[in-house]
Amino acid sequence: MVKLIKRSVQSLFYASVILAGVSCTKNEDAEVDVDYPDYIIFGRYNEMSGCTNESCVELFKLDTKGAYEDVLDNLPGDEGFVLGDFNQELTVADYNQLLVILERGNYENLFDVMSSSVGSMQVGMDHYYFEYKSKERHQSWRIDGSFNGSIPPVVQTFLLDLTQMIQVAQF
Repeated sequence: MVKLIKRSVQSLFYASVILAGVSCTKNEDAEVDVDYPDYIIFGRYNEMSGCTNESCVELFKLDTKGAYEDVLDNLPGDEGFVLGDFNQELTVADYNQLLVILERGNYENLFDVMSSSVGSMQVGMDHYYFEYKSKERHQSWRIDGSFNGSIPPVVQTFLLDLTQMIQVAQF
């Protein structure tokens, strides 16, 4: 009797698994909802008094069409975003190199850092700027460039990528 009940339960289980497998169809056309950036602005700047030229500000914009340098060389504004004129186009080779660095995905670590200012932000030191604009998110970060240990470890890997991106983009 126990064997009969056990066999009936097993049969019922196998039948339900088979029916479930038949009734489930894989939707291969399902879209993955990815929030790709419209643009990214990145660079370095130094907030020394009155310094708003090429030696103090290096900002670049990357979008789906190419990479560009800002010709105004303004510091990031109090509202947190750069108001620049990105009309000096970088080469296709530079653009492709920048994409390879971004594809590492290390910038996504910034999304976990809620503060727009990361690190001690010492006066007279180079700081880094990163702005991310997509359909779902528009956020910017100012990152301390003193390398004094004030940056969270989760951001340090990205900062190395950011430094490499600036080196690629500089003329």
